[in-house]
Amino acid sequence: MTDEITRKLCRYLRHRGHQFVIPNFYYGNWECDVFSMTMSNYTNEYEIKISKADFENDKYKSYRPYHGETQLKSVDTILGKRTSKMWYVFPMTLELDIPPYAGIIIYNRGQFKTIREAPFLHKRKVDMSNKLLYNIAVRCYDRFNSLR
Repeated sequence: MTDEITRKLCRYLRHRGHQFVIPNFYYGNWECDVFSMTMSNYTNEYEIKISKADFENDKYKSYRPYHGETQLKSVDTILGKRTSKMWYVFPMTLELDIPPYAGIIIYNRGQFKTIREAPFLHKRKVDMSNKLLYNIAVRCYDRFNSLR
């Protein structure tokens, strides 16, 4: 079910105008199920959960990027090394106690509904002023999506 939600979430975000949407995103110790960047150059992390155990297991990861209130004060967040917003995406039938620093998107029968907007953890934008790097990123993204 995670793969189905991931694919449909990527499509949903693209249709909502996000310029980059990348599933299974890894950067150093940090990973997220889906990473996106809006047209305003804000970044988003989406964690897809299909069970309460899946949600609870995140607390025991060696690198816990968004664990409790300390995330709001973490050095990575303050310096903008993490995403601007954090979201949890899960099926409508699942009841999870999502922390206040994260948004909630419910998945039901192929549709997504935002239940709670994610607050900004920081408002640093990605600097896309380097046109060469921007064009490389766009081509890599388009190529990646054409192969899927």
